[in-house]
Amino acid sequence: MITAVFLGYSVGDYYHAAFAHDNGDLFTAWAPTARNPGLGVFLFLHKGAPLNVTIVNVLTYILEAGGNIICPIVMDASTDMETYTQWYQTVSDEFGIITNQEFSTHFGEPEFNEPQFLEYEYLQETENTYRGIFL
Repeated sequence: MITAVFLGYSVGDYYHAAFAHDNGDLFTAWAPTARNPGLGVFLFLHKGAPLNVTIVNVLTYILEAGGNIICPIVMDASTDMETYTQWYQTVSDEFGIITNQEFSTHFGEPEFNEPQFLEYEYLQETENTYRGIFL
């Protein structure tokens, strides 16, 4: 598990969730919503806040990459107060939303609807403020 701040989605061959460690180092991971319906919404609800993120390197077939590659994938995320699993259960119970399509219909798709994160600068002197360039 990694503790980091969710910054948004980076633009590339796919949309990857962009995070920053406390020291300002940026890293990205794929957050496929087919595995975890609503995960993109959960991340955006906590954008700019520290998250505990579980990332697993998975051998994944990517046509554009020419075959199988090892891809870091976000499997779970949580705050100090709430886990993705708890949030998903609450949303499912309250709204009857279960599938990724139902999440997209109800909430939209943050990775497509939000400004896309291209790069960032970590500014220690402004108390952990992140500045990014967005499309």
